[in-house]
Amino acid sequence: MRKKKIVYYSLIATLLFWLYIAGKTMYVYSSLEPIQGTITKVEKSGNRIPVYTINLQEYNSSFSNTGNGTLSLLKKVPEENSDVFFYIRKADIPKTTSNDTIFNFGLHGYTLIDCYYFVVRPHLLQHIFILFCSFILCCLHAYSYARYSSTLSWRLLIASLLLLLQLMLL
Repeated sequence: MRKKKIVYYSLIATLLFWLYIAGKTMYVYSSLEPIQGTITKVEKSGNRIPVYTINLQEYNSSFSNTGNGTLSLLKKVPEENSDVFFYIRKADIPKTTSNDTIFNFGLHGYTLIDCYYFVVRPHLLQHIFILFCSFILCCLHAYSYARYSSTLSWRLLIASLLLLLQLMLL
């Protein structure tokens, strides 16, 4: 029992890391409020992966979503004079009367995916920190597997490598 401490520590660290991401995503998802309106203006950014900023007739502010990486290329472009339904965070509701840009969720029906990307990619440093933690977990699982050859360590190593690969592709 004492010899396999690293296996248990790596299991606990993995569960805490994954629960943090899942819990934070669910927290953001539960704090969303619906917004409905008619699009008056659509602005496209000049990036490789476009970001669309939309203005609604009913609100003074503009709404944008920085995208989901390459998944954004699969989404259709919002059209002017069309009705739209999406979500914003409850904390951003007072900003709808000003001329601020507000992050929107679920413009194309992918609300939970947008919440996940909002959690893991808000800032460059936080994204690098999450990548670093995922890499450390992969190293911990590899060491645990090399030392004890348990199937649990092997499965956690594969799952952590897949998560690290997915996070690097964002």
